[in-house]
Amino acid sequence: IEIDDVEDESTDAAVDAEAEAEAEEPSSDPEPDVETEASVESVDGIGPTYAERLRDIGIETTGDLAAADVSTVAEAAQVSESRAEDWLDQA
Repeated sequence: IEIDDVEDESTDAAVDAEAEAEAEEPSSDPEPDVETEASVESVDGIGPTYAERLRDIGIETTGDLAAADVSTVAEAAQVSESRAEDWLDQA
């Protein structure tokens, strides 16, 4: 083995490692992650009791809340539709 051959192999390995690192970088437009969305309890007026009622029907984040129907939220949380609408406006 000649010294030039060893240098070429190490250079190739470094280039391959750099290419793999770039391939593993997250894309610039990641999909929303549930864990990064705020809990429904971050909405003014939703405390632990209302949050638990909403979680019972699958509404855990502000994104879930924003996508929900006012009457469904009102019924699940046992509040008026006007209060539920206020929560959705905040979500």
